[in-house]
Amino acid sequence: MTTLAATPVAAFTTCPAPWGMLHVAATGAGIVAVDLGSETPDFVDGLARRLHGRVLPAEDGEVPAEWRSTMDAAARQIGEWFAGRRTRFEMPIDLRVSDWDRLVLTARRGSTSARRSATASWPDESAGRARRRPSAAR
Repeated sequence: MTTLAATPVAAFTTCPAPWGMLHVAATGAGIVAVDLGSETPDFVDGLARRLHGRVLPAEDGEVPAEWRSTMDAAARQIGEWFAGRRTRFEMPIDLRVSDWDRLVLTARRGSTSARRSATASWPDESAGRARRRPSAAR
């Protein structure tokens, strides 16, 4: 049995998306996870395992105000993007995630626009090739 850290390592909130609710999680360093379709318990458990600590809902009193502010800004920007009023996200990203997540997040760092689809379309297949997964870049 794994024992999780006593202090929270991340917090999460939800925001509406055209297909349902989207989960957004933050740490003191920035956004650490965005999930498009998991049930809340699965999202929280998976993130807690990856970060080796407790993940709390944004409303919990132990969550630092800075984390709540980051999640609020992310939820606002996501809403603006779905409404067609935003083409870029201006959020700090916590890269303390899996190697694959880090590769995907940094591959898009230089992009000037976000794409309005449930799946990402990468400029080339370099992200997949870098991990010896050519089909993973699509």
